[in-house]
Amino acid sequence: MTEKTMLEGLVEVAHALNRDSILGAEDLPLVEVAVPEWGGSVWVKPMTAAGRDAFEVAVSDDNGEVDRRNFRAKLVARCAVDPETGVRLFKDDDAKALGSKNALPLSRIFEAAAKASGLTPEDVEKLEGNSDGR
Repeated sequence: MTEKTMLEGLVEVAHALNRDSILGAEDLPLVEVAVPEWGGSVWVKPMTAAGRDAFEVAVSDDNGEVDRRNFRAKLVARCAVDPETGVRLFKDDDAKALGSKNALPLSRIFEAAAKASGLTPEDVEKLEGNSDGR
């Protein structure tokens, strides 16, 4: 079997997506995070690509430096949702209040939100490390 024949066989097996199948895909599944410290669960919804870009802009200044203050709470505020409606539980301004909560459960929710949104540990490190410590 030639390399060309093998590649042709792979193409036949793969399902080629089209515009409608991509745009119609349900790809924002809610993730439940148990928070026994608060007596229940918090549901997180992955950020959209535009939402992630907006988050990265929101935590950066005009020079592209990241303000690490309350970074975890800011992400949780954007991703914590009502499981029935998918509507955010918090406004961006609620991040300060969230930052006053126990770091352990907040970090657990942050990790789930980051993972669901495709923020790898390297991405988070890059964002958090791209600052002068503000």
